[in-house]
Amino acid sequence: MEMHVFVPPTGKDGFLATNSLLAATALLARAYGSAPAAAQGSNLLDSTTLDDAADGHSDLVAAWHAQVEPVLGRDTTIVLYGASTALGAVDLESKFTEAALGHVQVADYRNFAHGRHHWLAKRAGNSAVIALIADEDEGIAARTLALLPADVPVARIGLPGTATDATITSLLAAFRITRDAGKAKRIDPGDPGVPEFGRKLYHLRLPRPRPDSRVAGVTARHAAAIHRKTGRTVTDLSQTGDLEAWRTHLRRFERTLTSARIGAIVLDYDGTVVDTRDRFDPPSPEMAAELCRLLAHGIAVGVATGRGKSVRLALQQVLPQHAWDRVIIGYYNGAVIAALSDEDTPPQDSAPSAAILKAAEALRDHPDISAHATMEVRGHQLTLAGDGALSEQQLWDITHGVTRRLEGVVSVARSSHSVDVLDATASKLRVGEHLRATGVGPDILAIGDRGRWPGNDHELLGEPLALSVDECSADPATCWNLAPAGQRGTAATLHALRSLHLREDGTVGWR
Repeated sequence: MEMHVFVPPTGKDGFLATNSLLAATALLARAYGSAPAAAQGSNLLDSTTLDDAADGHSDLVAAWHAQVEPVLGRDTTIVLYGASTALGAVDLESKFTEAALGHVQVADYRNFAHGRHHWLAKRAGNSAVIALIADEDEGIAARTLALLPADVPVARIGLPGTATDATITSLLAAFRITRDAGKAKRIDPGDPGVPEFGRKLYHLRLPRPRPDSRVAGVTARHAAAIHRKTGRTVTDLSQTGDLEAWRTHLRRFERTLTSARIGAIVLDYDGTVVDTRDRFDPPSPEMAAELCRLLAHGIAVGVATGRGKSVRLALQQVLPQHAWDRVIIGYYNGAVIAALSDEDTPPQDSAPSAAILKAAEALRDHPDISAHATMEVRGHQLTLAGDGALSEQQLWDITHGVTRRLEGVVSVARSSHSVDVLDATASKLRVGEHLRATGVGPDILAIGDRGRWPGNDHELLGEPLALSVDECSADPATCWNLAPAGQRGTAATLHALRSLHLREDGTVGWR
């Protein structure tokens, strides 16, 4: 999860928080609309439509006002909406209620037909209808409104443009209608007055829920680790009688970890050493400092990555040159292994293996892959990245289904940003094997973020001494995430590296 902070240009909100509501809606529309699949065939936002809706003197706003004026004298207002205008309907109900402007019922056009229309059969004299009508709703709206009793006043609020335009303009229409209703009722919606009991309700303190760990009698740190491992809270595990078994496995893993004499670490790169969103930047100064500290303690560092030369160039920017020979990189998921000092590796012109060529040919024939994914073919690995139209799970499902019977294809793995097809030569385990062959040890600690199958660290984090900084495997013996609650990715990696210290006997261990 990532947090982005935006400061709206409109300044402080009032009672109804219209500024932040509109700003958040516009930001969400732009965020979702930035995906290629969402933006195909039309612009994200029609600035003309939005300008008209925001302009209090436009013909569009004047038309809204003329439509609404006759319905404001009724006690109950039924707001009808379509798929694109639900936001405006919900906001109208909220604002009318919070400012005590009247009773509002909301219903989409088809749900209104399934019983909600019966209100008008009994209370037509005190009721009115506001219909939010996007371009896509014109047919159903016209047929619905034509069937209503003649003595029920109806306001037809036209919301032209794309579906995204209609969503945002429905919110602006709700603001305008609320203003008009406030004038008619002589109530300021932005300052309706707060009763004393309302202030007390607002400041009412609710009892704090007891921490999950306290309920189950385990520490918060163990509760977080077990929850990540099992996907269940320790309270749930306690109620089903499964908690003690998982506590035993966790304590056993911790004993293995604290008794280890660590001579090397093997790290995944994207999502572990660098955040996925910053994967084309060098590791952070904090990450580089921890790697340098461990190298100074005599720890060899291995990096197992699905990428190529870009990882070497990034690490060379932040690690001292005198340590480069002790940093081993397994490029393309371990298919090519070399020291950080090796400027000629990985080669740029290696021919793809027969298995990878077969996989590439089969995948190019799949319509979704050809339309919505880019493909990089290397010696022993094929990498697919989607354009947003396919989810990560869909991309993996298609790739696995197409390649699982191809001779020579060993696995299909998911990383934090792509799907990799590997032949028998590619394995992140080869990095640890290479380090052991050089005499480091006795123990090697593996750290990665995708330990759950089919993550691309599943095999690496299946080693006896392995930590996940995000997804854990189901294996109770290894691949635990021991980071503090709320931390994952590079923050969890830093926690793991900072937990490694030089002992009095000269060995490096966990504490």
